[in-house]
Amino acid sequence: MMKPFMRRVVTVVGSLATVSALGVLAAAPASAAPEVEEICGRNVCIIVAHDGKRVRDITVYTPDGVRATLRAFVGNFRDSRNNTNRFLFPANRNFPNSQYACGGVSLRGVPEENVCIEL
Repeated sequence: MMKPFMRRVVTVVGSLATVSALGVLAAAPASAAPEVEEICGRNVCIIVAHDGKRVRDITVYTPDGVRATLRAFVGNFRDSRNNTNRFLFPANRNFPNSQYACGGVSLRGVPEENVCIEL
């Protein structure tokens, strides 16, 4: 039969082992970080953070800092901002049937260019 002190030690050690094992199981896998891709065209650049088809955010900007109308679109998500040179379009939605996340620029009201990243 074990002494009460040793029984407590074994109980505490067992509890700590269980808690640490559960912590390892609950930890997020390394692949949970979103993939970030960037592509630039002549007048516009786009940065997309995504996990497969789940788009975390889209950032569209003009590389030369010119103020213009910027837009982002993927699936049924469309948004645009006027008179800016950089804008973050928070999406954080799943687009299972979409293949591309795109960004575009219009200068003086005329659509100039779209660039897309494959999801």
